Amino acid sequence: MRILHTSDWHLGRLIETQPRLEEQAAFLDTLIECAEEKDIDVVLVAGDVYDTYNPPARAERLFFDKVKALADGGRRLILIVSGNHDQPIRLGAAASWASEHGIVLCTDMQDEWPDQQIGRFKIRGRGPGALTIALGEDALDLALLPFPSESRLGELISVSGQEEALQLTYSERVKDLLEARCAHFTEETFGVVVSHLFVSGGEISDSERTLQWGGAYTVFGDAFPKSANYVALGHLHKPQSVAGLKGRGRYSGSPLQYSRSETGYAKSVTLIDTGAAGPLEFEEVFIPLLKPVEIWHAKSFEAAEALLIEEGKRKAWVYLEVETLKPLTNGEIRRLKTLYPDLLSIEPIFPNQESSALVEISLEKMDIHELFSRYYEREYGAMPEPELMTRFASLLAEEENEGREGA
Repeated sequence: MRILHTSDWHLGRLIETQPRLEEQAAFLDTLIECAEEKDIDVVLVAGDVYDTYNPPARAERLFFDKVKALADGGRRLILIVSGNHDQPIRLGAAASWASEHGIVLCTDMQDEWPDQQIGRFKIRGRGPGALTIALGEDALDLALLPFPSESRLGELISVSGQEEALQLTYSERVKDLLEARCAHFTEETFGVVVSHLFVSGGEISDSERTLQWGGAYTVFGDAFPKSANYVALGHLHKPQSVAGLKGRGRYSGSPLQYSRSETGYAKSVTLIDTGAAGPLEFEEVFIPLLKPVEIWHAKSFEAAEALLIEEGKRKAWVYLEVETLKPLTNGEIRRLKTLYPDLLSIEPIFPNQESSALVEISLEKMDIHELFSRYYEREYGAMPEPELMTRFASLLAEEENEGREGA
């Protein structure tokens, strides 16, 4: 079978208050065209379909219209797991509609599927988050795991009554879940894991930083069963191989540049052919950007004017930096915005001041523990005790759990 792996659509997301649904619709049209041209059988969507728990109505309409077109009446099977930005109950409520159109949704860790025919595909349920799909003589074993927050893992353990599981680390609990979901994998059938996780060693941008604050939601490479031929992940916005999996796992990345720190990221989806001979290989299919995010730099206000006039017909979301000896006046700012309406910000750079792009990159690469340690040392003149750092990480995890579950 020919598989297309994508993730992190974040439908409804804004950039500095500016909507991007037009760009997201263009991406989904490109995805449909790609599926046609590449003769794709199965599409894997590894989480973060939406950007918020309560997406705007236009974003939901876009999802339903385009995913239905992508499935093409069951000619292609679409498998979707929920990410940390998705409201599981809200997304999962469309499960009945979805199955009628060749779409399988996995939004709850206890989701199971009956044996059934969906379009061209025979579906055989294998237990929670586990199924086998067959297309003619070809078969695919699947393990689906929606984003496993600490609270949802706790609920699952409470139902099972296995109190000793509470003592395991987050990565160990995810490992146990994946092993159970991959129990039906065989050497004769291509096995795929689909989930939305942060794996240690991944390269992050500020768009997805919060999921791994304090290491609370970090998974290690040994959590993935060796029986899995391919691991399709979502969460990281830069396309990349999954650390520790020796080429058998990928983050497909987001289809758009969603923040200033993603300037320069090429965007793509990943194609896998399960019938290809030899070691597993994948093809990156690059996605054209309707409006890339860019940082422009000018040596003076006059140079900024000239730059915006010269580039006036280009489509881009622009962060403009202007070197100046004094703050820009309101009139100068209005003039620049008139010349290029898609300016997201105008930042004056004074002598001996670093560009905020450089500062952002520096902070982006710092662990949250290091940021807290630096703040504490500056305020109190000493490094924080290990016990305080442990409590800090615990509070971060608790706050994120409450925020996600209460949204």
